[in-house]
Amino acid sequence: MNPADVTAARRRHSDATQHRRATPVPDAERTTNPSEPMTEEQNAQEFLVEVAKRAPLLEALDERPCTMQELDDDLSMSRSTIHRALQTLEDHHVIENRDSRYALTGFGQYITDETATYRTKLATSRDLDDFLDVVDEADIDVPLEAFADAEVTRPQPHQAHLGLKRIIDLIERSASLRMFSSIISPMYVDVAHREILDGMEIEVIFDARIVDIVRSEYAEKAVEALETGRFTVHVGTDIPFELFIYDDKLSMAVHDESALPRLFLETDAPAAIEWAEDLYRSYQADAWQFSPDQLDQLRRTEGNLS
Repeated sequence: MNPADVTAARRRHSDATQHRRATPVPDAERTTNPSEPMTEEQNAQEFLVEVAKRAPLLEALDERPCTMQELDDDLSMSRSTIHRALQTLEDHHVIENRDSRYALTGFGQYITDETATYRTKLATSRDLDDFLDVVDEADIDVPLEAFADAEVTRPQPHQAHLGLKRIIDLIERSASLRMFSSIISPMYVDVAHREILDGMEIEVIFDARIVDIVRSEYAEKAVEALETGRFTVHVGTDIPFELFIYDDKLSMAVHDESALPRLFLETDAPAAIEWAEDLYRSYQADAWQFSPDQLDQLRRTEGNLS
């Protein structure tokens, strides 16, 4: 939520509640100079601060209308703070008193829902900070709500490859895999090669920067996998991170400039998987597929190495 959204929402109310909407936040709660008249934008800013502070109270009323005593029992606030917050929120038509029970108004329900969304996005942003740095540089939009329940793992001392082991476990449990990557690991190569020979189908988009590594270090296994017809390789540019789309979930990994892991996440949220599939298709559309001629080149490479 931003002040413009709040102002627009408040303007949608009838003139009958105009005097309550315009009531300023009490001086004790203001963050601006109380001796100076507040502009509409400042009043909206103060209102946002008040709503953010009173999120636990609004969440309680979102569950059910409550009496003052019920709020006092349920919330970790002093009775005087609850009373003051109720008065301010009622003045702003966020809540109303119905037969000694406080309840959200329609406006208050909208504000409460938007506040919960904002808090979710903020918490998710903190969890995914390293990942968001990378996607920002790549100009990729991320639906933060879709990753609210993602499991995030960061490397710990002496456990730098914890995420890598989890990826391998997920590959072994899946019948198919689509992925893109700007790094390559012997552990990935080994498990992917084995699973492809056992019948698994894998589509991969390699960053062009690692194709020479595949040719020089993994030619034999690449040829064997490609000859099965179950291994499809595309080559793209500027792959920003590692993306793995399994049968029923996805995982992503972010690495530093030395290819050391910084963050690993996984989720089975349908919205996140849909986003990942769209992102994969967009990179695939800009990539070129490994051709039969290049397979022959790999065979010759393999022969030279042997």
